[in-house]
Amino acid sequence: MIGRKSAIQSLGFALWILSLLPVIALTQSIPSAPAQSDNDLFSALTAVKSEEESQALFSSHRQLITDKLWDRLIEEADRLYDSNDSTKSLLIYGMARQSAEELKDRPRLAKTLN
Repeated sequence: MIGRKSAIQSLGFALWILSLLPVIALTQSIPSAPAQSDNDLFSALTAVKSEEESQALFSSHRQLITDKLWDRLIEEADRLYDSNDSTKSLLIYGMARQSAEELKDRPRLAKTLN
């Protein structure tokens, strides 16, 4: 009888832990605080691991997309390229392209694609 009670308690505890996993995963996928400046947005963008993440940041922070942000993204992509991190540099160049498109700045878009 005691073995069965212990097994039921263990099962209940395991189910409780499993019920918390979606909450834990959600809190890890949401930035802790929204970007307040183009500097904050730049920091958040350079920390992402995928184009989908960067697109989500651009969508939620359109008001922070500036010429200065584009300049910093290009500088960072160039720096990463020069240090042989082609994967990350391509991701950042893509962000620069997206920021130029959001700004409707054709000269910057052309420079990004050059």
